[in-house]
Amino acid sequence: MSGILWLASYPKSGNTWIRIFLANLISNAKNADAIKNIKYFNFSDVHAHLFQNVASSPVEGMSVEDIAALRPTMHRSLAQSGQNTVFVKTHSCLTEFGGHDQITMDVTSGAIYILRNPLDVCLSMAPHFGISVDEAIEWLNDYSFVAGDDGGEVPYLIGAWSRHVESWTQAGSSSTLHIVRYEDMTYKPGPTFKGIAKFMGLKPPAEALKRAIKLSSFDNVRSQEDRSGFEERSVHADKFFRVGKANQWKSVLSKEQIDKVVEGNYDMMKKFNYLPPEYK
Repeated sequence: MSGILWLASYPKSGNTWIRIFLANLISNAKNADAIKNIKYFNFSDVHAHLFQNVASSPVEGMSVEDIAALRPTMHRSLAQSGQNTVFVKTHSCLTEFGGHDQITMDVTSGAIYILRNPLDVCLSMAPHFGISVDEAIEWLNDYSFVAGDDGGEVPYLIGAWSRHVESWTQAGSSSTLHIVRYEDMTYKPGPTFKGIAKFMGLKPPAEALKRAIKLSSFDNVRSQEDRSGFEERSVHADKFFRVGKANQWKSVLSKEQIDKVVEGNYDMMKKFNYLPPEYK
């Protein structure tokens, strides 16, 4: 592949896990220190300095529309920054925002889309954004949910979980789009991560793949964060790597909270087998 390979997901859905795995696999890492070097592995599509690199005036204070107009140029700049695949992390919905597409398709080689049960997503979003679980559910259901605009990031549209998932999972064929579920990464890491490598055209030796999976495990990355911190940790949270489990919602969310998530995201939850049995 050449051009931009998007590592796309709704926030708190396993994007960092995928990036750490790929960094370990591609570098053939022998030691567990990927989280401190991950910033050198990929770009983020909302970092303000990337927009400033292609702007003729200060990005700070620009309107949403003016920033959006810079997006295609910034994406082309990223695509040309490497001879091969350029990895770009994104939480942006694959749609228009500020009068321009958030994803520039003509410099896109493909995408890996990571999705996670929204019933668990809201539990991870709450401490990350410094909000309550009820507020996280409101954001999860909000088609106008915009993040960024904090000095280090430009504004970007995330939108509702269901719209985000729909926008990306219907965006390409199996040759250009690979969909990964957080739950499969958790319960079936071997075949799931092997599938990611295959999609990218990589054929790592079995031992190298096994090692990359182990080095990227929750216990390993949590230990790394305990030792030396993690730059992507939110200012609102004590830890970035907090729980690392699937289906924690079953013992945490109330019936009313579950109802709200399902009501706002029913179709996509049904499509990807996330509906609790009593809602099917």
